[in-house]
Amino acid sequence: MLTKISLTIVIFVFFIGWNSSPVTNTPVCTAENEQKRPQLVEDGSGGAVIIWEDSRKGSDYDIFAQRIDAAGALLWETGGISVCTAGGPQRYPQIAADGVGGFIITWYDRRNGNHHDIYAQRIDASGKVLWSPDGIAICTAAGEQYDPQLVSDGQGGAVIVWFDRRSGSNYDIYAQRIDSSGSVKWVLNGVTICSEKGDQENHRLASDGKGGAVVTWQDRRNGSDYDIYAQRIDSSGTVQWSANGASISQAKHDQREPRITSDVNGNTIITWQDKRNGSDYDIYAQRVDFFGKIQWPVNGTTICSAPNSQYDPGLVSDGKGGAIIAWQDYRKGGECNYDAFAKQTDFDVKVCTEKQLHDWNIYAQLIDAGGNTKWAANGVSICAAQVDQFKPQIVSDGRGGAIVAWRASEKESNIYAQRLTASGLVRWASKGIAVSTAKGSQLDPLLVSDGRGGAIITWHDKRSGNNFDIYSQRIRSSGRIGG
Repeated sequence: MLTKISLTIVIFVFFIGWNSSPVTNTPVCTAENEQKRPQLVEDGSGGAVIIWEDSRKGSDYDIFAQRIDAAGALLWETGGISVCTAGGPQRYPQIAADGVGGFIITWYDRRNGNHHDIYAQRIDASGKVLWSPDGIAICTAAGEQYDPQLVSDGQGGAVIVWFDRRSGSNYDIYAQRIDSSGSVKWVLNGVTICSEKGDQENHRLASDGKGGAVVTWQDRRNGSDYDIYAQRIDSSGTVQWSANGASISQAKHDQREPRITSDVNGNTIITWQDKRNGSDYDIYAQRVDFFGKIQWPVNGTTICSAPNSQYDPGLVSDGKGGAIIAWQDYRKGGECNYDAFAKQTDFDVKVCTEKQLHDWNIYAQLIDAGGNTKWAANGVSICAAQVDQFKPQIVSDGRGGAIVAWRASEKESNIYAQRLTASGLVRWASKGIAVSTAKGSQLDPLLVSDGRGGAIITWHDKRSGNNFDIYSQRIRSSGRIGG
């Protein structure tokens, strides 16, 4: 007699995704030694690609990358894929979507000896490296090349801009375009954006919508103080505005740390911190059209002139010709003559020589296409907590408002976020939503839209006690973290 036996097989599927606890979060890379200075870009499907510099192999830094999907699952190999492991250190990577489903990464690189050069690599959506192993040389000119920044050219390639000391004395600004196959399109070692006397540095760029870019920088051609200049370079590598750049602001004293966003119809908006009053920094902005003509008052319009200093502005287009600008603000504090922004680093360094008294806060302002500020005079408060808040980063919520993330610091640093409506109202708790409150310090958050009114945030994190690792968190439009 045969006995029929039925077997039921139960398969357990373990899914690792977004963690909803601010003390846990989602680890992106916890390899040996240091992982730090992450950057990220939207992946086009509600997730993000995150890159960082990584010393897992020893004393030199390499470049690694990981993709995290909308549900918080890591899509590439554990610990991330290798973008560049050439000899010598590779530092400060930057990333942009290539416009056709892949991603271009650039960094500065010392594989060739005692000076830094600029390299780049392209990867596809599956994490496959598409160009030569360890990247394509963008610039190997004599002297030092630092701080590459990039934007997509909309055709699978990118425009890359850096500051360059090939002249032997001062820093100048150069640019190169690389196509989807990894071929550089302009003159060997790049096109000159600005080679005026004095230093040109701290550049940022935005797409011009035509395959080129608009570049802005701080410029010392006029003496000891910095001014703000900008230039548009077209898809063929030809500069379009005044030789060595159009003046954005030449007000008295220092104008520094410009930031830029693309506007509608080929316009751009630039913001910066400005010491024209002679004693402390305020926030100013200017709008420039496609042809380099300024749209607002000469030397910029005031965003915030509250007492004491305002630093480190960031901005995002409002989609209507204006922008939302966020910054770090000391209006509640005593006089602080210490140059906080210049001395601030990625790590736990005090930003004033005087005792910190929980006086640094985050503020924001909306400026419309006509140059009119629309919210409360000198901005609306993003966070009212009685701790210091630093280094705000901002992204659109897709609904005319914005999400701002920052680090809050006492003995250790944590990550918080807040959402603003188009009318300047805070949507979440008055002190912001805790994104990460793990032990140790969480530093320098960066964020991108999740495509649904929320954001994906990443940072480098010292909860392990010894070295930095990379963590991430999603925050929904409601302010709830996790999946």
